Amino acid sequence: MESTVTKVVDIPLDGKIEPDSSVKIGTIQPDLKSICSHQSKDSVYLVRAMLKDLKSNSTLSERSILHPCSPDILDWDNTTFYITYCSQYANFSGLCSLGPTKLNLTLSDDGRFITIENVGGSIAFGVQLLFTKEDEEKVETTFSDNYMVIYPNERVEIRSSKPLISKDGISVDSFQNHCP
Repeated sequence: MESTVTKVVDIPLDGKIEPDSSVKIGTIQPDLKSICSHQSKDSVYLVRAMLKDLKSNSTLSERSILHPCSPDILDWDNTTFYITYCSQYANFSGLCSLGPTKLNLTLSDDGRFITIENVGGSIAFGVQLLFTKEDEEKVETTFSDNYMVIYPNERVEIRSSKPLISKDGISVDSFQNHCP
């Protein structure tokens, strides 16, 4: 089931929003609790929240949030001042039903940007860049993002902390490649 909720919020002309404040911009209808009440306990929903500039239609911020139908159950009776145990952990096995997808990796001419494009038909969840060779480049390089969600026909540009010579020593992996 795919659902889109759009809500327009006015931001003051000076662009300032009070710190430690929030603005409710919408609700998901029907809410996830009622959806989950009719689904298997293995079901997991991926909620995508996007903040867009309506004038330029550019995305200012985006987050994908996992909502399992069987959440963690906290064991309050065994709570201490430093830890709260779970009597039951959230079930994310439904993510394995996403199905395989194909990801393409390209490197910019200057070696500073890596583009990952999801050319498959499924959502790519938990996408990460991996080094496939042991060398000095691996130790000294960090990426601007990792463990991403990339939707079908979308691409993500990642910045490398230092120029990469080629993409030969880099691979891209996603969660669904590790499902039984």
